[in-house]
Amino acid sequence: MKKTALFVSIVLILCFICSCSGNTATTGGYGAYGSVNLDAQSDFQRKDADVTEAKIVTVGNIPRLYIDGKNTAPLFFWGNTSFTFGSQATMSSQIDLATRSGVSIIMTEVNFATMVDDEVYDFAPIDSKLNYILQRNPDAKIMIRISPSTGKSMFWEDLFPGDAKRFEDGTRADSVSFASEQRVTYAVNAAKALVEHILSNKKYSNSVIGYHYGYGEWFQSTQEDVDFSRAMLKCYKEYVKEKYGTVEELRKAWGDDSVDFDNITIKAPPGSSLTSAVDYNTMKLPEDQRFVDYYEALNYNAADIICLLAKTIKEASGGRSLFMTFYGYAWEVPGPKSAHNGLTKILEDENVDIISSPLTYNDRMEGGTGGLMSLADSLAAHNKLWVMENDLRTLDSNVSVYEEPDAEYNLKTESEESAIEIQKREFGLILSRNIGMYWMDLWGTGWQNNSAYWNEYEKMIKLYNDYAASFDGFKPDVAVVVDESSVNMISNTTTFVENMFYKQKNIFYSAGVTFGLYETSVAVSDYVDAKLYIFLNPWDISDKEAENIKKNIIDKGKTVLWVNGFGRQSAEKIKELTGMNIKHKDETETLCTVLATSEHPIIDELSGKIQIFNDETANPYFYVEDDTAVTLGKYDLNGLVSFAAKETNGYKSVFYGGTLLTESIVRAVAKYAGANIFIDTNDTLTGNHNFISVHAATAGEKTIKLPMKTDVYDYYEEKWYSGVESINVSMEKGQTKFFFFGNKAQIKKVGIAK
Repeated sequence: MKKTALFVSIVLILCFICSCSGNTATTGGYGAYGSVNLDAQSDFQRKDADVTEAKIVTVGNIPRLYIDGKNTAPLFFWGNTSFTFGSQATMSSQIDLATRSGVSIIMTEVNFATMVDDEVYDFAPIDSKLNYILQRNPDAKIMIRISPSTGKSMFWEDLFPGDAKRFEDGTRADSVSFASEQRVTYAVNAAKALVEHILSNKKYSNSVIGYHYGYGEWFQSTQEDVDFSRAMLKCYKEYVKEKYGTVEELRKAWGDDSVDFDNITIKAPPGSSLTSAVDYNTMKLPEDQRFVDYYEALNYNAADIICLLAKTIKEASGGRSLFMTFYGYAWEVPGPKSAHNGLTKILEDENVDIISSPLTYNDRMEGGTGGLMSLADSLAAHNKLWVMENDLRTLDSNVSVYEEPDAEYNLKTESEESAIEIQKREFGLILSRNIGMYWMDLWGTGWQNNSAYWNEYEKMIKLYNDYAASFDGFKPDVAVVVDESSVNMISNTTTFVENMFYKQKNIFYSAGVTFGLYETSVAVSDYVDAKLYIFLNPWDISDKEAENIKKNIIDKGKTVLWVNGFGRQSAEKIKELTGMNIKHKDETETLCTVLATSEHPIIDELSGKIQIFNDETANPYFYVEDDTAVTLGKYDLNGLVSFAAKETNGYKSVFYGGTLLTESIVRAVAKYAGANIFIDTNDTLTGNHNFISVHAATAGEKTIKLPMKTDVYDYYEEKWYSGVESINVSMEKGQTKFFFFGNKAQIKKVGIAK
């Protein structure tokens, strides 16, 4: 393995021997390898000889991509074929490199004018792009990314008064409302026409496997976070009426005896960009419910549009084409105003096949965490595939960085080697979950125009295919849980949200444990079987979810870390969930916790490492008042218990009142739960029951601790370690290695080792 003093990255893949635990959705535990028959559709026949068919099929507990009955690694190349910034020669070179490396699926974007007279569409620009790709690779399969174009709000408002976004003072924003029914109608009609056009041409129908809808990635800009348009008001009223049914129920929920379904108006929610900042973080009182309902209407409307487009594509294609969408940026664009909190609706819609987001922009460079923007591990429970957009900008761009529109936040890698090592880090994440990724040249300027990259990608594709046949489920030790409905209760959308989600994401990647990212309904189902569950925002747990927590977590003797507080939950429900008496104060407090001196395994792990956990202010804040619980820490300013633990009949419950965890807290509680701590030096780690990926944040010697004595295979060095409980590896910052752990014969049988 070539090392560099600059930045290199390290990924370790660990596979273990004995069976200790496992998901109810899978078989085997630590070190176990499955045997998956990926030829599940070997008897496949096309419905129409001239139309390719693509499906997501769950095989071995994992959603997998099948094209014409053949299992296909969901590893694509995305190329910009508009040639606005780059040249045709540059893109041709990249398509050729992708083809030689074994990438058979090409993605490209089309700006599709959906608003046309008499529904007569101009398909010539789309045909030109498809013909260009097929000229470079006649056997390519194509995923079309669609950005429906409706024009600016000024043009739209002239034709459809009330459809442009409006600010509180009535001025018009420079965009069309998400709630514009006319815009959706145009998009649906255009989608039908596009699919019909593809099916009418044998060359295209044999190549196009699906449609990826962009629509600005479905989120709103912060400058326009409240939409006062007539279209949004109509959407809001309809949602409220459907939710409450009667005026009596509406008045009870809103605490307003004068409101009815006709006189509802939109008001700027507390903490939005149009109002002054507020000092309370969650909207849990009746007078706040109108704002929660506004956010629900906004988010669920976006999800409904996605589901409608998915249904349209499926019906128009006869179920033969994939529907893919961006959505669910829980970590990167957190908070209620994003329009990204309707993930549960999309998960439950059988017409949606693939959900995507870019590789996180938060700490994506050498030595950073990288990772997922979304609760991506929820998808497999619903037969959906997550595919990461890998838009890593490299030094290979043939234009000045300032000529590319996203240069301010999407920085260039420092070298060819650092780009490769970052790619290995992200591939380690993908491999650990058996999900997908597409390598991207966003502006067509040559980001992937380097044979050294594609030589590595070719190795990755082979490794992905070899490992896939043994991959029978994602089995992390820790389940990180975000409650989507609770996000719509957030009022302070600045520091509080950054701590709870944006900054918090990095903590899990550098804590040294294997973890999954889940939405509540999936996390509490029997699909997930983790050792530790971390509930970040359990402010609005439903009765059904509480039942499942008891059945699948509490009664099974799992460990739960409850973070921050409980929003609108009653004292009785809090006691039922946590086993502790937890109270709150509706006042602002600095959530700085000082470690206690109690005798407890968590204290033993934290003592001598850190004494004070600093945090931001919050209102309300929660504290434990329970003599039967062990005090682990107290708020520095008032001495109330902020950190406590209690074990009841094997169920271990831990409460932490801060908003931002630390790696040391996660490690201490995870060890208390029986999870393995693979590394404790805050290097980036992802993995599952037989695999970990470590990306070195700092240079030095690292000790990797395994859950048992096992064999180890160094993938890049082609070197074996036999019967070890730990290994020491010297790493440079950003260095990358792959290690497999487990029984030597099993690893060789999988085909990933020599």
